[in-house]
Amino acid sequence: LAGSLTMLFSLVNDAIADEFRAGSSEKGALLSVLFVGKLFGNLLSGALSDRVGRRLPFLVAVGGVAVTTVCSSAAGSLSSLLAWRAAIGFCFGVAVPPWNAIAGEMSPSWSRVEVA
Repeated sequence: LAGSLTMLFSLVNDAIADEFRAGSSEKGALLSVLFVGKLFGNLLSGALSDRVGRRLPFLVAVGGVAVTTVCSSAAGSLSSLLAWRAAIGFCFGVAVPPWNAIAGEMSPSWSRVEVA
């Protein structure tokens, strides 16, 4: 999922930058802010999942990705778009770690990778 999100935003980044008449530094910020948000989401995800379980943070974060993505499509300025994209990254960062654990638990034991 993280790779597809990165690839998708990389493909549309030039068109978005043209829409907002962004320079090269702003184009870089449009991509970088996703990873900054994802970093903070990943940092929060473990503690949150330990406290309330994995399912609730995952479901709320996936809903957050949906809401923030829709809101980012209505951004009227580059600064608001940057804020919404940071929020997308944050929600995505919260969602991925519990999903990896849930998917691992749901997978049959013969298909899991052993970590020594």
